[in-house]
Amino acid sequence: MCSSDLRHASLRAIPQAVRTGSPAAPCGVGTGGRLRPRLQPAYPQGLAEPHHCGELPVMCKEACMKSLPADVQAVLFDLDGTLLDSAADLYAALQIYCDEVGAAAPPYDVVREVVSRGGRAILRCAFAEDDEALLVRMPRYLDIYAGIMAQHTRPFDGIEPLLAAIEARDLRWGIVTNKPGFLTEELIKRMDWDLRASAVVCGDTLPVKKPDPADRKSTRLNSSHPIDLV
Repeated sequence: MCSSDLRHASLRAIPQAVRTGSPAAPCGVGTGGRLRPRLQPAYPQGLAEPHHCGELPVMCKEACMKSLPADVQAVLFDLDGTLLDSAADLYAALQIYCDEVGAAAPPYDVVREVVSRGGRAILRCAFAEDDEALLVRMPRYLDIYAGIMAQHTRPFDGIEPLLAAIEARDLRWGIVTNKPGFLTEELIKRMDWDLRASAVVCGDTLPVKKPDPADRKSTRLNSSHPIDLV
């Protein structure tokens, strides 16, 4: 989605809401959420599971950049299931939680299909309960996940070249996710993206969550001028 009336300003990471989980490095100048152009991509090591294609197509540098309108200055991405293949770690956390409470873990493929929809969708794969009951389970599940979230998580094939191509065009990119901030910030730090992403909007950054358009508008806060987004 593009906003043709927005142009010419820097993206800035907005202040994060108060967390209930373990804190991570804040998104500020020199820490999380700031662009440092021309950094070389870093790849996680020791990944045993083969790569899968995410929601974004695998595109070469030339193809992906030709498709962007000329006046776009920033690109926003979802995190889980789009930039990152995080299904293995999200599923492993669910397995551990199910074992703790004596429940049967669902098949991996069932969970993989819903990882981009958030924690409640993942828990619902194992527990046929309403949202209120799933929210009671959520803190323990997220606590387990926080301890293992970068063991197998890595960018989908084609994502690092795509981000490098965006940066080579002197464009900015950011992340809009429903993942809680304390998890998002730590995860992008482990991916070596904390100094590259110009803005990070998490699930607890604002009173609303994506797909509410306020998530995208929030990336313009504290800027003297709005910018073009896609």
